[in-house]
Amino acid sequence: MPPPILRAGDRLMTRFRVTGDRPIGTGQFAEVFRALDESAGSGANPSGSPYVAVKIEREEKTSKRELAALKDLQGVPGVCDLVASGVHDGRMPFIVMQLGGENLADVRRKRLERRGGRHTRRTVAWIGATVLDILRGIHERGYVHRDVKPGNVTLAPDALDPPPSDPDRSRPPSSSSSSAPPRLFLIDLGLAKKYERPAATDAAGAQEKKEFRGSNNYASIATHEGREQRPSDDLWALLYVLAEATEGTLPWRAIRREDHPGEESYKNAVLRAKAECRANPETLCPSQGTPGELIAFSESLRASDERGDEFPRYDDLKKALLDEANRGDERHAPPLDWERGGACDPTNEIGDGNGNEIGPGSRKGSLDRGAGTRQPPPLNNPRGSNPNAQRAQSLVRSFATLEDRGRVPARVMDLVKRVAGECDIEEAMMVIAGVAASAVRSTVNMEDAYVADHLEKVLDEVKGVAEDAKAELARKRKR
Repeated sequence: MPPPILRAGDRLMTRFRVTGDRPIGTGQFAEVFRALDESAGSGANPSGSPYVAVKIEREEKTSKRELAALKDLQGVPGVCDLVASGVHDGRMPFIVMQLGGENLADVRRKRLERRGGRHTRRTVAWIGATVLDILRGIHERGYVHRDVKPGNVTLAPDALDPPPSDPDRSRPPSSSSSSAPPRLFLIDLGLAKKYERPAATDAAGAQEKKEFRGSNNYASIATHEGREQRPSDDLWALLYVLAEATEGTLPWRAIRREDHPGEESYKNAVLRAKAECRANPETLCPSQGTPGELIAFSESLRASDERGDEFPRYDDLKKALLDEANRGDERHAPPLDWERGGACDPTNEIGDGNGNEIGPGSRKGSLDRGAGTRQPPPLNNPRGSNPNAQRAQSLVRSFATLEDRGRVPARVMDLVKRVAGECDIEEAMMVIAGVAASAVRSTVNMEDAYVADHLEKVLDEVKGVAEDAKAELARKRKR
């Protein structure tokens, strides 16, 4: 393996100083380095970030195409700002652009390992709606990206550490307004090209077969078949990105190359698997269950292709995603997975103590940020020292049976409303299981006999509530 093209301290155009010996990204032809723009704050860069990304090739391969596309797409929200370009050492072309954050492939691999690489459903929908907006902007400028994949979607530079004073960081996108700063970037325009309408067929009705471009795992069926890529092909790739983020993998990743000798045989096997999922989108996420918004996304794309639409129906596609991303109380929108308190937060408590995930957990106190209150002390104090513990048992049944809602603390009511508004019945039961298991495992001092006995009584009350709920369900069935 050749050494990195650049080293820490190398300068380009006397303005950009490389800040690390290793690239922050590598591709087939290029390497990407983090660099300091020493003109930041000056006339050349009065308000820009002091750090930039430098993408450099050992020789011209794709940089000319990417630079042309980047210039044409400036101003599209989610496309990196072009800062400069040039040639280093007389032969190595480079592009300097806005620096993004961690890409989605790394987020899943490094930060969601305990969840099997799966994002929460709301975050998947938010990613889909946001990237859809970026792709729409690219398509409306006459381009197709042709390489949509998790590694080419990056977070905003500060996404992993949003300022706590900004209450709207977690809000999903409700429109494609260009006034807000982009929260995601779609990078790597090395394969992007001007959209070409399908060429006329020959006398036999055949078209010239195009060379395969893109990633085998995320490429559309039409791309596998050698057809000219269109805007809808970018959106099929997006669908596969979202399905993988939901399931943790894709159905065709289970296809072993040794069972299909030769690259063409392997690609044909992947093509057949994608065709099956296109016909039955419910099979995209076999273990987790394909969310309804992804099924609707797939069916809309399929119908658009069958009609021969030049452009997909972006508004319909986005509505299905936003219905999920916006679900719940807008005033207390839960964090996205990579934000503090989200699924990537290592202080979240998810599991049953045996390494098994049983439902969403939360860092102590994180759910209360929207209410501006402190978390009460855990139920592990000596007898009588925690007044919340003394009245919790009676409150469980009175709250669940609606006998006296006024006795329930406002913060508890707020949490319940948020769960009820954001979760279906299965998800709500997962929350109940997760909270109960986390309480037993991490907040109960089992050496204190009083606390252990008290908790057992509270859990007995919960069992009684469940019996009441079953009785109510039986009554509804008879109606």
